[in-house]
Amino acid sequence: MRSVVGAGWRECLADFHEYFAAHYDEQAAPYDGIPELLAFVEECGLAAAIVTGAGRRCVDLTLGKLGLTGRFGRVATGSPDGSRKAEQLAGLIAEWGVAASRVAYVGDFASDVTAARVAGAVPLGAAWDRGADAAALRAAGALAVFQTAAELRDWLSPRT
Repeated sequence: MRSVVGAGWRECLADFHEYFAAHYDEQAAPYDGIPELLAFVEECGLAAAIVTGAGRRCVDLTLGKLGLTGRFGRVATGSPDGSRKAEQLAGLIAEWGVAASRVAYVGDFASDVTAARVAGAVPLGAAWDRGADAAALRAAGALAVFQTAAELRDWLSPRT
């Protein structure tokens, strides 16, 4: 936003946050199967975190609206200076003190798959959004691509 709007970017961002909050319910709904997937992850004793390019205010609003506040041990948000997902994933892996190969990163963009690969995490594709490009996720190197959250849960089940 800063590069497009220039000096007025803070006011523009404030307007965006106001609009996002006021119209959130018109634009977004939880994906089918996500509450069940998160319950499964918790039941298995797996750690869950969010690494996203979205800003903190939007992430906090989204988690609150979807009833997911507090469901993740760590939430790493975007930076005004560009994507830091690979760096954030590497930091999370170090914080957890596990081998990178024991951490899966589920993303819906090819850049998410790339970030996982750079950090050494297992790259998984989430193609359950109507705008997702499963072929692009595969081409970027996703180990597996899932059309539904239930498919991801089923894939994780024998691995836990």
